[in-house]
Amino acid sequence: MILLNHFITAILLSLFISDTPYYSVANIEWVDVGGTEGIIVHDYADPNQPIKLLDANLDQKIGTLRSGRGPGEVSQADDIDNFFYSSFMDSFLVIWDRDRFRGMIYDENLNYVSDIKGLDEFTLYRFLVINDNHGIGIRRTAGEAPFILFDLNKTENGTFIASKVNELQTPESLKPMVENRLLRQGRTIQLEEITLTGFLYSSTLLAINEHGISWKTAQPEDYSLPIYEGVEQPDAYTRIFKAPDVADYPMGVLDLAGNDDYFFILYSGRKGPDPPDGWFRRLFSQITFDPDELLHGKRLFLYDHEGQFINEFSIPMEARTLAVSKDRIWLGSEAGRYPEIQGYRIEEILGE
Repeated sequence: MILLNHFITAILLSLFISDTPYYSVANIEWVDVGGTEGIIVHDYADPNQPIKLLDANLDQKIGTLRSGRGPGEVSQADDIDNFFYSSFMDSFLVIWDRDRFRGMIYDENLNYVSDIKGLDEFTLYRFLVINDNHGIGIRRTAGEAPFILFDLNKTENGTFIASKVNELQTPESLKPMVENRLLRQGRTIQLEEITLTGFLYSSTLLAINEHGISWKTAQPEDYSLPIYEGVEQPDAYTRIFKAPDVADYPMGVLDLAGNDDYFFILYSGRKGPDPPDGWFRRLFSQITFDPDELLHGKRLFLYDHEGQFINEFSIPMEARTLAVSKDRIWLGSEAGRYPEIQGYRIEEILGE
């Protein structure tokens, strides 16, 4: 119902306020590829062009991607963690489409170059390039090591092929995600030859480079993934996965971004209301709170590139996603009447 309301709002605005840029906000990310800088917006309410690359003023489209199943086309998904972005060879952008289990390469204007072959057999939840020769994938399937290191090779005909190198050892605090794939929800970014992953049900951050795990921290909240019996197996052929109950387990990392100086972590820390037991539990949850409130926050954690926590800051608006450049922070929100993206100078937020 929430997504339907946003979709209807987007259509009405496009009809009656056509001169005003308007984008639904699943997630945003700053990209710097081939000399082009801008913000990628996953505009889930647009059924035709759900991915848009905008300039820093948010008023000019550098490029768009159509929805579909053809070369370079993407899914029309509304999940905040459906698309993941990484830069490649200084001139290309890699987009992982989780709904299609597909990695695609584009130039700085979002013109399609090629797919990355060899990834389809792994049923990956996400894939990001670390550098020109390696990538990191996170499996979707339960019961297997989640993190995989890949080699990337370019063939004579220009095709890029990924081949598995090894599976990375899962840290003890992240073992619950091995059996319950829903605990793998969260965002992953690439910066300076690492991938940094945050988890929706934890304050844990995990940095991986081509040699394996570079660093891990759960500070300042020290909230590890819950040891949650969320998997039932009623028979030998069926597995049912359940996410943690939001009345008992708070939302954790909503989004993350980085620049040459810091990593910026958008954190929720919010729980849902504690409903009564029994048949009324589900109905109570539906009528007493908006689940989208849990997926917004005003807490910003700052870390250095070695994973040391520096400080916590309060941002000026409820946000579900963020993007960061050298001097600005953009916040995306759907907490108000209309979705919005607002930009702030970093010194405004950090008080520098």
